[in-house]
Formats: sequence, C-alpha cells, structure tokens
Amino acid sequence: MQPTSPAAPSTIATGAPVPCVTAMPGLSDAQVMLSHIEDIINDALGKPGLLTKQATAGAVGTSGGITIKVGIDRDKLDEIRAEIAQIKSILKK
Repeated sequence: MQPTSPAAPSTIATGAPVPCVTAMPGLSDAQVMLSHIEDIINDALGKPGLLTKQATAGAVGTSGGITIKVGIDRDKLDEIRAEIAQIKSILKK
C-alpha cells in the first residue's frame, strides 16, 4: 500500500477547490452587516427602558414631556461602529 499525500490546502477531501475568503467584504456583505446592526438595535429596544421627564421645554419627538432612554452595551456599540466603517469602505469603492 502506497502512502497518500495529504490534500493540498486549497482543496477539500473531494478535490474540489475551497472558495477563497476575501480580506475586504464586498457589497453583498453589506446587507448582512446592516441586518446585524438592526438585530442589535431591536434587541436593545426590546429591553425595558428608563422613563425620564424631559427637561427641555418644547422638545421635538416626545409625547407629553416623557422620553424613554434605551440602554445598550458598549461592546455592541463598538460592533455597530466597526460594521458602519466597513460598509463605508465598501461604498467608497
């Protein structure tokens, strides 16, 4: 029995080439990133907020002087910021 050589790194066991992963995301990845941002925001909005009395008279977008503050974890904000930066770089191409 002859020893078999290991498969080349660019092929899988069936001999089919493994798709290359690009270093920079493409336009098709932007939808996935935007969906992830939307999921983070929806998750934050699903948590109970903190009701506060609006200090500024005549504020726009409030109802009866009450605002609701939504809390979000710092690491989630960092994820959003990173994905927005990637989407901006995609759109500049």
